[in-house]
Amino acid sequence: GMYFYMADAATFTDCATGKRFMVANNAELERSYLAARGHSEKPMLLSVEGHFTLEANPDTGAPTKVLAPDTAGKFYPNKDCSNLGQ
Repeated sequence: GMYFYMADAATFTDCATGKRFMVANNAELERSYLAARGHSEKPMLLSVEGHFTLEANPDTGAPTKVLAPDTAGKFYPNKDCSNLGQ
C-alpha cells in the first residue's frame, strides 16, 4: 500500500481496498521512508507484512485500529498502487 509520514504520524492506504490506517510507531520504517523519499513529500509504495492492533488515539484516547508492521518492509520510490503486478 501507500505509506506516508509527516509530523510524527504515519498512514498506510491499502492498495486493494483503499482503506487508510494509522501505522503503529515504528522508528525503523520511518527512517527507511525518509531516506527513500529524498526531497519528495508524497506517499510511497510499501510492501510490508503486519497485523492490526488497537491503540489509543493520541487526540481522543479512543481505541483505534492501527497497522503494526511485523517486517522491515520495502519501499518503492516513484511507484504507486498502479505499479503492482508489473
